[in-house]
Amino acid sequence: MKPFLTFRAPDESHLLYTPKGRKKFKVRMWVKLPNRTETEENEIIVHDPIFLGDLKPILDDHANELIDILNAETFRIWAEFMHSINDSTTNEEIDNFCLNFPTSGYGFECYIWR
Repeated sequence: MKPFLTFRAPDESHLLYTPKGRKKFKVRMWVKLPNRTETEENEIIVHDPIFLGDLKPILDDHANELIDILNAETFRIWAEFMHSINDSTTNEEIDNFCLNFPTSGYGFECYIWR
């Protein structure tokens, strides 16, 4: 089953086609946390047929949950670093941490559920 819409942060998006009429949808949302190899995932299945425009509020709610998890992990990493700074910490160490901050990613894939 191929998704009709995929999005990968920050700006990679592919729309293969636009579903017409009421459909049942399945959405797989994911976020890759910094310093981890596994991803946090949410799978949403809308069993009642809805229009594509009605899917956006559902996506927003579930995306906010995953982004909150990502923000919490990012803040935790920053807090640990800020707590480790002392008088012997050099500017180069601080710059190195900022320039090499662990990356994260997020995205979603939308399918028509049969």
